[in-house]
Amino acid sequence: MLKKILHTIGLVFLALFLQVTLGDWISIQDIRPDFLLIAVILIARSDGKLYGEIWGFIIGLISNSIGVSMLFGLSALVKTITGFISGFLKGSKRSMSLFNYYFIVITIMLIHFIILYTIYYNSADMSLQYIVMRYVIPSTFYTSAFFIIIDNILPQNE
Repeated sequence: MLKKILHTIGLVFLALFLQVTLGDWISIQDIRPDFLLIAVILIARSDGKLYGEIWGFIIGLISNSIGVSMLFGLSALVKTITGFISGFLKGSKRSMSLFNYYFIVITIMLIHFIILYTIYYNSADMSLQYIVMRYVIPSTFYTSAFFIIIDNILPQNE
């Protein structure tokens, strides 16, 4: 149990390090991959809904407190929801085709970014279509590309 907790803490610190150091460097038109979201999905996939929620909330609070995210509490809310939804993937990577698995993960990321950017740009004078086309879809696909790479590099521990 202690080994699993230390492994999870290591994954969170690695994701935080990547977000802080590489996030701005590899951004394209203000679109950055969300390494913290990748960590939440990986943790929830291996540990389940409850741990996904808990770690999503913790990672969201950490990103709020160090200034990585936008509105205080928004990242914690969205990553908690994402952790819960991703927890349904526990043990399913081996039981379904890779296409279906990655389709579900990309859909979860899409839901995450729709909630995040819709709330963040709520008071801005932008249409929902513009927010989706300018921020949601590019963020989803950019983060998904990194997720697929990281998911294939990390050892499988479901």
